[in-house]
Amino acid sequence: MKLTYRGVCYSIALQDISTTKSKICAKYRGLMYHLSRTEFNGDRSVQNLVYRGVRYNSQAAMTAPSQPLTTTSPALG
Repeated sequence: MKLTYRGVCYSIALQDISTTKSKICAKYRGLMYHLSRTEFNGDRSVQNLVYRGVRYNSQAAMTAPSQPLTTTSPALG
């Protein structure tokens, strides 16, 4: 698929995403419907990315920190 954003053309490859109906039933504005679950069969390899000049990889973004972040306040005295 070819796309254009602010005059820059690029193309992407669409991935096949299959869905299955779940047993969960929901209601929105008076209408009942069944939720669907997606089954992703694509590539989940680690990608090296850059955001505002800072390099990181996609694997680090998907994992939670091993220890909670704590803040310390200066001692009053």
